[in-house]
Formats: sequence, C-alpha cells, structure tokens
Amino acid sequence: MIDTLPSPPTRPASAHKGTFGRVLIIGGSRGMSGAPSLSGLGALRGGAGLVYVAVPSEILPIVATIEPSYLTIPLATDEEHGSVSADGLTGLRKACVGQDAIALGPGLGTSRGATAIVTPLFAELPQPMVVDADALNVLAASRLGASKEARILKAAGPRILTPHPGEFARLLGCDIATVQNQRLKLAAEFAAAHGVIVLLKGHGTVITDGDRITIDATTRALTLDVDATAKKLLAQEGYDPQFGARPLKRAVQEHLLNPLSMKILEGDFKAGDKIKVTADGDELKFQRK
Repeated sequence: MIDTLPSPPTRPASAHKGTFGRVLIIGGSRGMSGAPSLSGLGALRGGAGLVYVAVPSEILPIVATIEPSYLTIPLATDEEHGSVSADGLTGLRKACVGQDAIALGPGLGTSRGATAIVTPLFAELPQPMVVDADALNVLAASRLGASKEARILKAAGPRILTPHPGEFARLLGCDIATVQNQRLKLAAEFAAAHGVIVLLKGHGTVITDGDRITIDATTRALTLDVDATAKKLLAQEGYDPQFGARPLKRAVQEHLLNPLSMKILEGDFKAGDKIKVTADGDELKFQRK
C-alpha cells in the first residue's frame, strides 16, 4: 500500500511562464461557458505556465472576462446550437501545435460539429490529452452497436479519460448501478483494454492504467501496484503467475481490489496503513498490521 506521490519539481529562480508548459483547453457552448473557464482556472492553479482556452466565438467574451490570466481562442460557431462548428477543426489543429497538453470536452456539447472535432483530435494528436464530459459522450456514441471488446479510437498519444459514473456507463453500454457495484474492476478492465488511463469520479475516485490502481478515499491517495502487491497472494490461492499477465490482473481485480476498496471506503483503513491480506477459504481477510 503506497500513500505518497512524487513531489513536484523544484521551480528554478530564473524560470518564467514558458518554462512550465502550455495547456490548451477545448470546450464550451451556449449556456456552458463556465465549464471551460473553470478548467482554465484549474490548469493555472495546477502550475501550467501558459493556458489557452478555445471556445465558440459566441461565448468567448464571457470566458475571457472570468479570468484575465489565460488566453482565449475563438472557434467557428454553429449559430443554431451555439456550439463549435466543424469548420473550426482546421484552426484547432493549428492551435494544438506547440502545446504540451490538451484538455478536450468540458461544456463542448454533442452537436454534429462537436463530433466532427472530437473524433479526429482524439485520434491524431500526439500530446497527452485529458478527455472529459461531452468528449466522452461523443466517444460513447461512436461505439454504439460495437462489441464490448472493440477498442475506442486508437490514439496517437496518451489519453486520460475522466468520466463520472453516468458517462462511464455510456462508454461501457451498461447502467450506472453496474458501474457503482464494480468500480475498480470495470475501470481497470477498461483502461487495460483500451490503453488509456481512467479516472472514475465519485466517492472513492478510482485512477488506473489497468496495472496500477489508486483509490482517493479521503483527500489522500491509497495505491496498489497490482502485479507487485498481489502476485504472491494469488499464487497461494492457486492462481499461476506464469499463466499470463492479463488473466492475473483480472483475478486481482475480482478477488482482491473490489473487497479491499469497500473496506477503504467504509473507513476501515486510511492512507499510510500497512494491510495484511490472508485467505480463509474463499474469503479474503484484511487486517491492519
């Protein structure tokens, strides 16, 4: 159990805003000017040196007024829906050049224009990308009718998907209750299957790349390295570690992580606890050392 994260790098005294990276946030639509604005504020508070917020031109004055420290980029607007137009794709591709990270989706809407920009940008851009809100809904709609094993769009760079339970249910093609009953298992399986990082929001936010899982149960992280932590335990239970990584990970998720996450969320354990896991027949027992 790990409860520490790497410290942020030291900021040299000679540094300037260009030293700390450039972030582009793409989102917003009529009635949804707050979402990209708050995302811009979050990027600034997170330490980004230069933050750009690209929104439909109709709402740009509102977004620009909220915070003078980020820059704004106007996008071609679908006047009927007040959302981004497909004509904005060429300009967006140019705006993405030189950016260190992209956030796609807050307040974007799911209009035809939004779909026309989400799909290619998700697939083409080499930068790390946080995919949130309506960008997730667009991806979910593009998977309608596809098998559960079918990958979401293949991406040219790292992708971090940040769904709430409703958005994740749409991505999976199931109901919210199913998501909430199997948060760890489903998030880890989805991340591994699609080659993405999943941050599943909610009480006990789950963050996983399919191999490692972190549960943010309070305001601090509780982390398990799936392979390193559980291989020995599962071997004792009769699982063969040489059988293959993927079957092992599924076994870990089903037999270790789901019951442990419930113990954490119920308050039995806290960050920093060392936990002993033993098997009593088919039941796993968790004890604080």
